[in-house]
Amino acid sequence: MGGGLIAQPLEYTYLYQGVMEPFKHGQWEGPYDLETLFTAGGANPEGEIAHACLMPTGVHAGKVMFWNYPWPFPGPIVSPYNPQTYVWNPNRPMTGVVVPHPANPDRSEDPFCAGHSFLSNGDLFLAGGRDYSGSNPFSSVKGAEQAFVFDALNGTWSLLPSQMSEPRYYPTTVRVGADVWVLGHFGENPGPLDSEETRHVYDDTSQAFLPGFVENQDHVFGTPCDAFGRVRVSDYPKFFHLAVSDTLMWVDAESPGPVENHQSWFLPLLEEPCGPNPPAPQERLRWRLGADAGHAAEHAGGGAAHLIFTDSSGVATSEVVYMMGGTEHGFDDTHACPPPALATVSNLAEKIVFASGPTQPYDTAWDDGSVNDMQMFRFNANCVVLLDGSLLMVGGNGPDPVLLGDSCVPGLRPERFEPPEVFGVGAAPNWRLMFPQSKERLYHSVAALLPDGRVVSAGGRGGGSEYSVELYRPPYFFKSARPSIESLPSGSWKYSDGAKTLTVTLHGSTAPDADVKRVALLTPTSASHTAHFDQRYIQLSIDVVSISTDVPPIAMVDINLPNSSSIAPQGYYLLTVVDDHDVPSIASIIHLVD
Repeated sequence: MGGGLIAQPLEYTYLYQGVMEPFKHGQWEGPYDLETLFTAGGANPEGEIAHACLMPTGVHAGKVMFWNYPWPFPGPIVSPYNPQTYVWNPNRPMTGVVVPHPANPDRSEDPFCAGHSFLSNGDLFLAGGRDYSGSNPFSSVKGAEQAFVFDALNGTWSLLPSQMSEPRYYPTTVRVGADVWVLGHFGENPGPLDSEETRHVYDDTSQAFLPGFVENQDHVFGTPCDAFGRVRVSDYPKFFHLAVSDTLMWVDAESPGPVENHQSWFLPLLEEPCGPNPPAPQERLRWRLGADAGHAAEHAGGGAAHLIFTDSSGVATSEVVYMMGGTEHGFDDTHACPPPALATVSNLAEKIVFASGPTQPYDTAWDDGSVNDMQMFRFNANCVVLLDGSLLMVGGNGPDPVLLGDSCVPGLRPERFEPPEVFGVGAAPNWRLMFPQSKERLYHSVAALLPDGRVVSAGGRGGGSEYSVELYRPPYFFKSARPSIESLPSGSWKYSDGAKTLTVTLHGSTAPDADVKRVALLTPTSASHTAHFDQRYIQLSIDVVSISTDVPPIAMVDINLPNSSSIAPQGYYLLTVVDDHDVPSIASIIHLVD
């Protein structure tokens, strides 16, 4: 609320002294040290976990794929360089397997700092990363042109024959229908920021990149199509595909110069093209500046969440994007977070709400007044949408919220928030501090949601050695017995199917008060550097057909599926049912197709 000192009483301390109650604060397990697994695959002992993806299907379904920073230097530059990825079993936390990542025969490229999204068949698409080619690969930072796909069924990586026309380092990938858009960041630093002038579109159907597009996010705003002036693209820029309006929203854009106004830009995908786009056959679309010019603070290194709500016809009627924490000076890779980063680390939480109707998304203003700020000032933190629809901020670091001096403390205690859009207007308004974890999770840290509702927290020493993993059980593990999905239709589900019927046992409820509050789809985690690519929580319209008087009660629930890929891109989702105590079931994995 305003980004300064928070209004509610501070309860944060660096090391919490008091009674931890699992049904209020949750509980951590671990840490589990995976250094032996990583170094056996050739990883640098001084490296750290930096990427995490929950595998939704295939030979590694339910497991988490990690890869690390940095490549194994010091040492000779080997070309072609052959990095590794690692698949970890959260149910046997000291075990995992090494999965070789294929070498590009022309370059020494690393998937570190790539963008990655799941495709419609559950395969993992990866674009960009770091290129170590050249006589002195550390004299400059070069992006990679590579693109790879991990075959979920066979458990193997392959280099795509279709590569990007420009290199990318710290790019964001976002699903748009059946395609994956690759946006930002730069090709080489120091050097021209060529990739900021294009977006690459990977067509999931043809398994190839489409011809280049140049309407983009940077220099072309001076063209006849867009006359808004030049803006700056950050590392892993935040893009959201809005379901209500089929619009791409870009958050944290900045104008050059001493004043950074945290702009929001919108690309309506259904508008008529505004001009030719030579030499490609496609025409250029128009980016539009948000009406209020931007949000209250830049959230680089902060958290974000995208919540979508549908009606009985499967239409998206409203959605909200939350932004929390971060800093105005980008990511920080040190423990101390020195000035100027320290001075701008934020605890601010704000949101922007979109609803169906005549108001255009670019005419919608950000709201930083109705969302209470976090207890801790933090950046380098991950936001995970939990199975019950609450938001969990994990890790990060920032100034001590009590002393507010030059010291920087780790965010060992996660914070949990119940969005009123999910929990209702009577939801607790404050961010609540949870059980502290054992390890600092700073720059490069990752967090991922598991189908059973636990949260994985890993990596994050900001350039030091950190191959440990911790597992967090949120409070819903301890409130009451969890509901269970007993049966659901088999096979792939289609948008045109309309309703599907679930059978749910409400183990923690008793008749006549037993009820099903909500059913939601969540995208499997694909994350790095606090960016959670394609993260969506989609709350479905439901009809509770019947609830028996058995002990425990059994509910028959009709759920209305999203009616288009603009709401839920084709692919695999976690499906969870939440009971009358706000306790979610273990998620079932469903496959949604056109």
